[in-house]
Amino acid sequence: MHRGFHPRALPRRVALSWTRTGTLTLWSGLALCAALLAGCTGPTYSSPSWIEAPLVADGELGATGSYAAWNPTLAVNASSSAWLKFSLDSLPSGDIDTVSWDSDTHSSANRQPYALTPAKVLSARLVVLVQNVGRTGHLRLAMADEAAGQDCYALESERPDCSTLTAGTTQARDADDPAATLAVTHAGYYSFDVTGFVKQRVGQGRHLSLVLRPEAGANAADVAIGAK
Repeated sequence: MHRGFHPRALPRRVALSWTRTGTLTLWSGLALCAALLAGCTGPTYSSPSWIEAPLVADGELGATGSYAAWNPTLAVNASSSAWLKFSLDSLPSGDIDTVSWDSDTHSSANRQPYALTPAKVLSARLVVLVQNVGRTGHLRLAMADEAAGQDCYALESERPDCSTLTAGTTQARDADDPAATLAVTHAGYYSFDVTGFVKQRVGQGRHLSLVLRPEAGANAADVAIGAK
């Protein structure tokens, strides 16, 4: 595991995702997006909660326009990029179950309205499993720029038709230290900061489509990441 990967940063089941048969299975998915949200536990005492956004589609898009889905790994290099689509339906909206504590530490369960806003997204991370490293280096992260209600990666079996990408930082950032870039140096799990992307998508749609590409120039990584 890469530096900074610790139990407090992610839920214990860090790779819970959809399998191709549509069931939920531990370690079946090798990419996940998790968001740390404020105010999910109760009106009296409120602590942040990690919520997983399951991976629902992934594919490899070639520089020439070719597309492949359902591969065991996704190549990220000068010739191809990895597309990852996550459902945001797991993020709370409307009434949610809460637990409240009074001054005597007595607890009570109830339901409270919860409105998810960008300000309540304290942190979000993309966790990927790098299975093979052809060349060490850095990756770039981008997000499909979609208006509310649009889905340019509607079917996993079809090539994404996304004309505009919202570029993030030049190099993918470390989720545990967003001010620092995170180089891929060996096989293993890596957590990249995607807080800005998730904040942008809140209120716009119920999914998030991310693109992993190599950094340009001499720092470009050549890797293969696990697919779902």
